[in-house]
Amino acid sequence: NYVLGFLKECIDNGADGFRFDAAKHIETPDDSRDNCASNFWPTVINGAKNYAKSKRGIDLYCYGELLDNPGGSLGVGSYTKYMSVTDNGWSNQVRNSVVGGNNAGAFGYSYYKDARASQLVLWAESHDTYATDDRNQSSLNINDEDIVKTWALVAGRKDAMGLYFARPESMDQALGVASITDWASDEVEEINKFHNAFNGQPEKIGNAGGIAYVVRGNSGVVLVNYQGTSKSVSGLDVGMADGTFPQGSAAYEKRGVAVSVPVWYPENCIQCNNCAFVCPHAAIRPFAMTAEEAANAPAATKFTEKP
Repeated sequence: NYVLGFLKECIDNGADGFRFDAAKHIETPDDSRDNCASNFWPTVINGAKNYAKSKRGIDLYCYGELLDNPGGSLGVGSYTKYMSVTDNGWSNQVRNSVVGGNNAGAFGYSYYKDARASQLVLWAESHDTYATDDRNQSSLNINDEDIVKTWALVAGRKDAMGLYFARPESMDQALGVASITDWASDEVEEINKFHNAFNGQPEKIGNAGGIAYVVRGNSGVVLVNYQGTSKSVSGLDVGMADGTFPQGSAAYEKRGVAVSVPVWYPENCIQCNNCAFVCPHAAIRPFAMTAEEAANAPAATKFTEKP
């Protein structure tokens, strides 16, 4: 109840969600099988969610750091009934695949944690993989480009929440200082826009020819070139339209909607071509013709000077 009171104070001051560090080290009601159960999670999280809904009308977001498996006789479901959890195994696999140029291992196609995507938090790296000794600092020396590529695959996924770690410049900096600002780069910004724009739409994931992809709906795709060399994606079959249009498509546009239509007067023409340049539907099309071409032109063709 003391913790719940603190969360309520935070909610009153504008907090929209909470992260619980080392969540698997706090007992759940299901720990009764190991004789150490408590109602900490239902009391704290359910109480905070109900308070946020009643006071501010928001759906409070909560997730817990759950590295690897819960341990003991517990399953992940003992935590996901209250909050989302981190899937460090899947996240780290994707990052390692990007770094190793192994697009075939990009996704594993199923998450490590036995939970719905909407109950998972994914990352390109975390404070543990970057700075914690017992996690071997596995992402410390990975370059920014590979982190952004990993983020593209993480944030492109359906329903799961993405967590982007803001790196410090060195281990000597004060807590909370994020001096490396790749989180604000154009690439990361566009990936985040993609994530939001296709919220709720179905996904299709795969890889081919050194390129991993996440297709969302029928109009959005994230492509990641693992191998870093120049590649063509024109032959990549991701199940989407290839962007080409058949000739004559303009004939199927709306007709008879213009208030006025352009008319070309040959006697006034000084051959500047401005009329063709400014006409949005190319209703006036100039051609330079030889005498032979002019002689064989359709009868309705208009000329400024016909040989």
